[in-house]
Amino acid sequence: MTPRPALPAPERPRWQPLRIGLVDLFHYDVEEFHFRDGRLLLRGNNGTGKSKVLALTLPFLLDGDLSARRVEPDGDAGKRMEWNLLLGGEHPHPERLGYTWVEFGRRDEVSGEEQFRTLLCGLKAVSGRGIARHWWAVTAQRIDHRPPGARTETSLSLLDATGTVLSRDRLVEAVAGHGMVHDQAKAYRRAVDEALFGLGEQRYAALVDLLIQLRQPQLSKRPNEAALSRALTEALPPMDQAVIADVAEAFRSLDEEKEELRAAAAAERAASTFLDHYRRYARTAARRRARLPRSEHSKYEQLQRDLAEAQAGKAAAERDRAAAEEDVAALTETRARLEAADAALREGPEMRSAHELERAAQTSERATGDSARARDDRERASLQHTRALGRLGAAENRLRAATQLVQDTRLRAREAAAAARLALPEDDGEGLAVAGLRTAVAEATDRRHRTLAHVEALADQAEAAAAARRDAVLRLDESETELTQAAGALDRAQDTARAAGRALVDAVREHAARCGELEYADPSGLLDELQEWTRHQDGPYPARRRAAEAHSATAAVLADLAAQSAQHRAGLAARSGGRCGPQAPHTRTPGLRDRAPGAPLWRLVDFRDEVPDHDRAGLEAALEASGLLDAWVRPDGAAFAADGHDVLIAPDTGPVEGASLAGVLRPAVDHGDAQAAQVGVETVARVLEAIGLGGPSGGSATPTGDAPDAAPAGTGLTGCRPAGAWAAPDGRLARQQTEDAAGSWLEHLSAALDYRSWHEFAVERRQHGRWVPATGPASGGERVLAVSVPLFAAASSHYASAGSPYAPRLVTLDEAFAGVDDDSRAKCLGLLHAFDLDVVMTSEREWACYPQVPGIAIAQLARVDEVAAVLVTRWEWDGSARERREDPVRPPQPEPLWA
Repeated sequence: MTPRPALPAPERPRWQPLRIGLVDLFHYDVEEFHFRDGRLLLRGNNGTGKSKVLALTLPFLLDGDLSARRVEPDGDAGKRMEWNLLLGGEHPHPERLGYTWVEFGRRDEVSGEEQFRTLLCGLKAVSGRGIARHWWAVTAQRIDHRPPGARTETSLSLLDATGTVLSRDRLVEAVAGHGMVHDQAKAYRRAVDEALFGLGEQRYAALVDLLIQLRQPQLSKRPNEAALSRALTEALPPMDQAVIADVAEAFRSLDEEKEELRAAAAAERAASTFLDHYRRYARTAARRRARLPRSEHSKYEQLQRDLAEAQAGKAAAERDRAAAEEDVAALTETRARLEAADAALREGPEMRSAHELERAAQTSERATGDSARARDDRERASLQHTRALGRLGAAENRLRAATQLVQDTRLRAREAAAAARLALPEDDGEGLAVAGLRTAVAEATDRRHRTLAHVEALADQAEAAAAARRDAVLRLDESETELTQAAGALDRAQDTARAAGRALVDAVREHAARCGELEYADPSGLLDELQEWTRHQDGPYPARRRAAEAHSATAAVLADLAAQSAQHRAGLAARSGGRCGPQAPHTRTPGLRDRAPGAPLWRLVDFRDEVPDHDRAGLEAALEASGLLDAWVRPDGAAFAADGHDVLIAPDTGPVEGASLAGVLRPAVDHGDAQAAQVGVETVARVLEAIGLGGPSGGSATPTGDAPDAAPAGTGLTGCRPAGAWAAPDGRLARQQTEDAAGSWLEHLSAALDYRSWHEFAVERRQHGRWVPATGPASGGERVLAVSVPLFAAASSHYASAGSPYAPRLVTLDEAFAGVDDDSRAKCLGLLHAFDLDVVMTSEREWACYPQVPGIAIAQLARVDEVAAVLVTRWEWDGSARERREDPVRPPQPEPLWA
């Protein structure tokens, strides 16, 4: 026997339809229709059941709704689901069980692993009762009706060994460990969405509605612009739930933020007031603390200035001293030289020559006088001429001798004058007159006297300079003494400053070590910087600056922590229902409890661990009904009703006889609430002991004390509220209604922020150079494109926004492109390929063999009215040629052994 063809293998990384099938439905016993490249065409004449196959498979297996308006392509309510099993009474049995299924597959891009998901629906119809039961299943197994030996471990046969269709219970056993059987359509749709799409309940429902709309037969003949706009709008991705949650949380925390802002403003005002006072105090304290350092620093600066002046005076005195010493040495040398010259002049031959010159001058004058008298007497002494001639000769001899002497004396005088650096008048050759000589000698002597007087004045100045030098040396010694004393004082001041700096560093180190809340970022760096600052005191005080920085950083951290804590508390409050109490009665005075000491009972108690969960809701309901849940408990033990007027428990009320609330509740004072913290644990325990609790014998379950009758008898405090209406997950008394309100708030907010409700699409087409409505008069091809393109785009948008990146991209078309020319059909099928959409479609005359279609499986259906069967002939188009394919369920008939 020729073996059956192998099961189809997936080729894409996303989910694609591989097969659809029917088991004992309509006129089929077991039938499969394979896809090629995600495409399947069911063709045949009217009445062959091609639309019936589409109705029983897709999108029914994605929807799970058995109503005729969603199952049947034309929405005919008269076509009930049981007809597909009982065939309107033509089936030979009064009841029939059948299955419809679809298989999706994908191949992992990395590992190459093949994965499969099969969706199936079981239907059981009974004559006179309609659909008696139905169920759905999602499994990773593959439908395989081959003999048991040819199947694999992941194969699933909907027929047993006898060919009987599996019942629901047997199907549960068959899919155990591989999938799940569902009895509710809602749970089944959720499972399909999670397994293939990841769209979410609303988006998935919108997708199925779109597929049902696309499947309407001859859709282009009844274009509906509103329906197209609605389909495109619903195809838009919804608002991100995280964004909606953030907005809801922001709205929910507005009141808290207002309170925080008011508290922050009050804190800012208080801080500003405190800072004003503190600044004044800091300025006063700083001036007081800086008084001594500033005084010492002023003394230090004055000593520095005095030292600089003394050092400058010392340097100037040393320079003057050196100059004076040089002048004294020079003057001493000059004086000694002049004294020596004076002594030499006084004792030298030059001075003797001067005396001789004077005597010679006197002799010359006497000789001149004698000569004159001789001339006068010559006449008188003519007689004595002869006698006088002798004397005259002698006189002439003496004159020549005197002249010679004068010349010699003049020569010596000139030499002496030259030696004495005296200028004498020049000799004109005839000799100088005695008077001229006298004048010259007097002038030379006068100059010499002036020279001596100048030398003596210089000597006196030298003496004065020596005295000034001695005074300068004395002042220098005194300055050096003062400098030494100032240096000693400076050293002592520096030692004191260094000691004060070390003490300051030690004090800051100890202070930093003691700081518990305010920590310095870099204590070692602070101490190093502070030690350097104590040497020069340049810039602001490092410890104060670092403390301010640490304070700012710590304040910022605390502010962030406070904001996070507030946000965390708000989140906890939102998740736990806000831990708010019961609704305040209208008779309560507003603000009555704001300043009153105490707290409501529900903030002071908690369930005991041994109380089972199913009893907690009843106990809480009874407490609320009796008015005790929101009763105001004061620190003295008195309990007032919720309206704040009636006294439920007096302060001196003792414990009741028998069971009390202390057996099921325990004190749990909320110490985070200042008012609740005023109520002691013993007071809460005394209040619980004062409230009775009914027992299992049917006695009154009404809390005693002054509480009114409320709860019915039973095994403890019970009530009419549903379980969990007040009990929070942690067992605390909390309002579930708050959570419901929060959910309702989220729903309203989601609706308000749903931008899709703000959009409206207008579908138009370009005609004769202008845009006209797509639903207006047009040719068949234009109407097909005007309807198909928006719906294909809507489907593509749905799949693109799916949570799963491997979501299938499937559309269904009934009587596709009826009345449309071949060119328009080719374009529409090309659009499916362009949008990467898989398709199941039916047609009476379409073969879909166009170059725009890379591949499609074709099933030709044929039947005769008198025969309760359908003949299926299979073909495949590979983009270039159409070829015949074998039946995947029934092996081909063997060739006869003889002709």
